[in-house]
Amino acid sequence: TLVSSADQFFDVKKYNEAIADYRKALALKPTEKYPTDKIAEAENIISRNKALQATYDKAIEDADKMLAAKDYENALILYTQANTAKPSEAYASNKITEIQAIIDKQKAENSKYGEAIALADKFFKAQKYFDALEPYQRASSIKPFEKYPQEQLARINTLIAEQKKLNEDYQKLIADADILMKDGKFEEARG
Repeated sequence: TLVSSADQFFDVKKYNEAIADYRKALALKPTEKYPTDKIAEAENIISRNKALQATYDKAIEDADKMLAAKDYENALILYTQANTAKPSEAYASNKITEIQAIIDKQKAENSKYGEAIALADKFFKAQKYFDALEPYQRASSIKPFEKYPQEQLARINTLIAEQKKLNEDYQKLIADADILMKDGKFEEARG
């Protein structure tokens, strides 16, 4: 009866209860090998489970720290280790899904940012400053803390302001020259 009860506990993974019943059975028949073997097997399983739990707990602890520090790649590795140790735990697999979504979003943003910068730089090098504005602004909105697009926008605004000032000065000189021409002051108008 005790061995049967212990086997039932063992089958439902209640190893401590199984060990207790196997020991009671051994107390009645100390020479029986089966309860001794099952106690050893249960103790090995308990020991392995404790080791897996320790591995899992350490990986989760370290992964949580990495995630808090936004070190997504290393956090992903540690959550994967935790998930390997205890695949039945949902926490690690949920974090893996969450981090993978973050990494995928970052890759998409990096791609869009790179495309915008490449296009803006192309326009800038060709001195098409107005055309370069929009891609630099788009890049700046994708990654607001990146300095490069903001610096380029400032340079473009300075160059456009300088060009506008030159155009205004030019138009004023032409207007003054037109007035001088109408007044017959041709030499002054030529100047």
